[in-house]
Amino acid sequence: MEYFLALILLVMSPDCKSKNDFSIVRAESQSFAGGTVWSPSGTHYTVELKAERKLVNVKFLSVWIGEKRIVDIQAISNNTIVDFSDLSQGESVILTFSVVQTNHPPSEKNDTSEFGYTPDHPTTTGDDIQPPVKYSGAALISYLVKGKKMFLEIPEFAKQKPLLRP
Repeated sequence: MEYFLALILLVMSPDCKSKNDFSIVRAESQSFAGGTVWSPSGTHYTVELKAERKLVNVKFLSVWIGEKRIVDIQAISNNTIVDFSDLSQGESVILTFSVVQTNHPPSEKNDTSEFGYTPDHPTTTGDDIQPPVKYSGAALISYLVKGKKMFLEIPEFAKQKPLLRP
């Protein structure tokens, strides 16, 4: 009886890992760096997903990479932003997001290191740093389907050639 009750609670839980909503077509990362001393650097990510069934009222919320929660996500399907949108079975969605580190020049009042290097992650937030569910892959995507929060784990990113601007 206890096993049956635990199973019902697990199925009805509002936060579920999903293996049936999307399949991963590709997941890529590309590091980048500017060509001047204080220019930004970071990593840009692209994830292409395919809807495995008809999905109603889909919205992508955030992505966790390690303990960084990225909230600035672009989700595009058929040249339209996916924001509480319906997706057909087989429809592709491309997610793009970045982790950016801005290097600031040293100042007399706030020199944080010998070189004046100050990390800044404008695309990430300090809220809910710990992912809401455990995952072992490279990233965890949080999204809504019909108001229910779901999660999709990205096992790994294929690293692309770095983009180094002169």
